[in-house]
Amino acid sequence: MAFEPLKGLRVLDLTSVVVGPVCTARLALYGAEIIKLESPEGDLMRGLGGQSPTGRHSGTYLHLNRAKRNICCNLKLPDARKIIARLLETCDIVVANMRPQALARLGLDHETVTRAYPGTIYCLITGYGLDGPYSGFPTYDSVIQAAAGIPGLVAARDGEPRYVPMVMCDHVVGEIAASSIMAALVERSNTGKGTFIEVPMFETMANFVMQEHLAQHSFVPPVGPAGDQRLLSADNRPVRTKDGWIAFTVNTDKQVQAFLDATGKGDLKADPRFATVRARADNVRAWFAL
Repeated sequence: MAFEPLKGLRVLDLTSVVVGPVCTARLALYGAEIIKLESPEGDLMRGLGGQSPTGRHSGTYLHLNRAKRNICCNLKLPDARKIIARLLETCDIVVANMRPQALARLGLDHETVTRAYPGTIYCLITGYGLDGPYSGFPTYDSVIQAAAGIPGLVAARDGEPRYVPMVMCDHVVGEIAASSIMAALVERSNTGKGTFIEVPMFETMANFVMQEHLAQHSFVPPVGPAGDQRLLSADNRPVRTKDGWIAFTVNTDKQVQAFLDATGKGDLKADPRFATVRARADNVRAWFAL
């Protein structure tokens, strides 16, 4: 039996590209009815990547927008706004990742919507939040990766800053937005009232990678170098073997003893650098170099 805790709920999806569609795809997976609004030009992701035989959408677009209903609407036209108003009357949730200024011009900002429909849960995904010097700036995954210092972590390991080769921030923030909406649904079941949720991409990702950046610098004064040294070791990677690559990890003392025996390094079991979890943490680069 399908797990559909959101069945019976309707979502107006005012999102595009990746981060917003990730959020609404999660809600769809849990049974919500998603009505995705697209402009006549279509979502940008329709044209990025390998195209379907019809030439109307890419594989990426299909992954992000599966199990959704679509409506094409030019919101600059009065008749289109009437259609959206009728949809809002029946929607429990609105998710948007347009810039706040554009939403306000269209009368679809959270103040206008929640005032007219007080039971609505409105989730706005922004780049940098509604306040501050970067408020309203457009952004994409790679920009947020850089702002959160993710290429810097790669540079600390490999010597050169690079992006993670996936839209990591879009996926993480989209999932956080979906979980925030579900928390708001619990609150609405208790209070009968909707709510406004803002999910800034930068703040979300800064929190997400904070431990990886700080580690021993979480203390004042620092008790060691910044960053998780296990993750920053260039030797922390899959290992080449005669017939391919192998991925493994050993963490507990018992696992380490078995690993050293299996790899013919049993003599190192008595090495004080590797005898305990604490000792291996203090000598992490030497440990991974094995």
